[in-house]
Amino acid sequence: MRPFLGRLWARVLEARPRTNRTLLIETAKMALLLHVFIRHAYTIKGTRGASMLPTMAADGEGVVINKKYRRGRYIEVGDLVSVRHLFEPEEAAIKRVMGMPGDFVLRDTPGKGEGLMVQVGVHAVGFIIYTG
Repeated sequence: MRPFLGRLWARVLEARPRTNRTLLIETAKMALLLHVFIRHAYTIKGTRGASMLPTMAADGEGVVINKKYRRGRYIEVGDLVSVRHLFEPEEAAIKRVMGMPGDFVLRDTPGKGEGLMVQVGVHAVGFIIYTG
């Protein structure tokens, strides 16, 4: 008697004729599975621009985005996040989280300006401050 996985693998590998209908159904199943995976689990995007140097290359670096952290769930200071670009709303941008609601962050560039500290909105749900 073969082990369970051995029998399962033998069934997968056994040669059986596939009709156009079964091929179409299996292709549709795979397309649906891929759609659900990309929409709700992970997605891969390319980067462009120098705002995140030296963490990321200016052009052509691939990024895997975990959708578990969608809508600000489980995000912490220091994490990289994908956000809608401020000037080009149809584009996404990768940024580093600087502050969460209730945190105080430096408004100006360190060593320049007034050195004013501002508090991230305490009552704004899903509001974070990012840099990059």
